[in-house]
Amino acid sequence: ALVAAATAAELLGSVARPGEPLKAAVVEHLDRLRLEWTDRIRRDEAARRIWQVAGLVLTCARGALSDGLLSSPAGFAAIDHLDFREWLTRHGAAPDTVDSPLVRGMYDLVFAYQHGDHRRPRFAAGLGLFLASKFFFEYTGSIFYKMRAGMGDVVVAPLYEALRARGVRFQFFSRLDQLHLSEDRRSVLAVRIARQARLATGVDTYDPLVDVRGLPCFPAAPKQEQLAAGVAGDLESHWADRHGEEPMTLTAGVDFDAVVLATSLGMVPHVCGELLADSPRWRGLVDNVPTVATQAAQLWLRSTDVELGVPDGGPTVSGLASSFETYASMAQVLDHEEWPDGQRPATVAYLCGTLTDEIAGDPATAGAAVRRHAVEFLERRAPDLWPRAMDGAGRFRWDLLIGDDGDGVSRLDSQYWTANVDPSDRYVQSVPGSLAHRLRADESGYDNLFLAGDWVNCGLNAGCVEAAVMAGLQAANAVRGRPLLAGVTGSWYGLDRVAMAAT
Repeated sequence: ALVAAATAAELLGSVARPGEPLKAAVVEHLDRLRLEWTDRIRRDEAARRIWQVAGLVLTCARGALSDGLLSSPAGFAAIDHLDFREWLTRHGAAPDTVDSPLVRGMYDLVFAYQHGDHRRPRFAAGLGLFLASKFFFEYTGSIFYKMRAGMGDVVVAPLYEALRARGVRFQFFSRLDQLHLSEDRRSVLAVRIARQARLATGVDTYDPLVDVRGLPCFPAAPKQEQLAAGVAGDLESHWADRHGEEPMTLTAGVDFDAVVLATSLGMVPHVCGELLADSPRWRGLVDNVPTVATQAAQLWLRSTDVELGVPDGGPTVSGLASSFETYASMAQVLDHEEWPDGQRPATVAYLCGTLTDEIAGDPATAGAAVRRHAVEFLERRAPDLWPRAMDGAGRFRWDLLIGDDGDGVSRLDSQYWTANVDPSDRYVQSVPGSLAHRLRADESGYDNLFLAGDWVNCGLNAGCVEAAVMAGLQAANAVRGRPLLAGVTGSWYGLDRVAMAAT
């Protein structure tokens, strides 16, 4: 903000010489500021952290002016064919700016590694510039806010309860198999699904929530007491045993008038075969908007963050040189967790990162890899985050982990880790050149089909719950025949600008 204010003050002065375009004078001024700061940090180590922000902001400002992004009809989307780091370098960013924790953290937060490979960072420059401007100049209070319980319980459960209260009917245990087009290829004729379970006698409606310390939560497994027969295996897994499922077909004009496809992008090739065969735009979407497998771990520890040597307040750290790129202290969620007497943790750590496609191809291999990565993290990276979690020989104290599963590394088996390799679990990426291939909520190309999800061109084209909600609101508008953005706030990027940049 200080750099922005200083720059603005210069702009309001007589920065342009007679006959010289104002933009050229501003660019020259930004270059001079950058050189002055570069010289200062060589002499003043205390200025290094400020420079990491200042260098990035100055480069972004210079690039936006030089490329005419503020006046271009396409806006920031005009540079989405470039990688963010490539664009920063093009506009004179120093190597320590391009490789700064701030920039690395941006890539980590959106899992911006092609095929999950850390050696191949790829992030659309326009989106990167847009998000950087939001981070630095439009946050309120803090850049990050932490939830006090899991996302499913804090975000999804209240939405579910609100919809149910409004009369929306939910048919749980119904897996989408395929969309079928009409003979003229203008609409969806049928939706083929599979019923995975039936309700028990006397149960009219499945209630998916359980109460945990006063908070409605989604359990880790189906509530068997509400089902006619026990359900074995993971019903959400793409590779689960489908024996005993009941096929069903819903027909247009009989069972539905409109379809909102809100699956994750990773499932589109599996459930939209006819659309892909029929539509070049759908093939372009699947071929050019990639997804990536991710990994996560949660570790419950006996000592508090302060006792482990973590600064008070519970940090979120990204840009880690590790298989897990991001760490967050999440002690605040413990208030909504049930633990036996004497076993209550003092803190919990969340870890996440990408998985390479080679590892993600097999669920068992991927799961073993995540466990191995967790061991490596605790043995090699824990000293950087928790300096007091090590013994006198510099080894991680495995007894800090809550649980009774033996000694040493085996105690990790009482913790939680997961390989998100299912097609429905894969994260939607925003690589250079991909955003122009996203479809709007009303751009399916079929009369009765509308789109929702964080893979839709919604105006915030990054994988996050905000994008999914915005796309859902736009799909609702499209179904009702209203303007796409009616009642929708926060569509800062502009739905049409991505298309303009592609032409």
